[in-house]
Amino acid sequence: TDELQANAPALTPDGTWVYYLVDRSVPGGGAVDLKRVRLDGAGRETLMVIDHPLPGTHFRPSRIYPLSTISSDGTRYAAAAYLGDGQTPNAPWGLMLFDLLKNTVELIVQGSSWCNIHPQFCRSADPEAKHWIMIQENHGNTCDTAGNIVSYVSGAGADIHLIRDDGTP
Repeated sequence: TDELQANAPALTPDGTWVYYLVDRSVPGGGAVDLKRVRLDGAGRETLMVIDHPLPGTHFRPSRIYPLSTISSDGTRYAAAAYLGDGQTPNAPWGLMLFDLLKNTVELIVQGSSWCNIHPQFCRSADPEAKHWIMIQENHGNTCDTAGNIVSYVSGAGADIHLIRDDGTP
């Protein structure tokens, strides 16, 4: 794509579509667009514009994390973002889950230790396993009010979690 701020691409398992986010946000404001396009560049469309807090929260996503993932059946897309308001240091990061059939989004994980989440859906077609997402947690990070990492803990301070796409272990 030639779109500025395009980020977090994920190719559907059938190779038909690339889903991605366009980050027009700033901490606490702006917008994030969920888009998709065919591999040949045809059929580009905006599926959702998030210019308000995520449902059931007071958080607005910004600073979209560059890695995303899509479920093995191509119906759910997950991407991470900074959730700060631009005024609060060490604000949380979170993982958003987009239901591509219902055109909805929900925040399934949040906290200050999720700045480097590396989401990865299980590639299995098994009815239960296709809902698992592997994510990384980095304990002890700190960030400034804009979401810039001030101190980053890796190695012994990082661990991997396997969660369901509803956020439960």
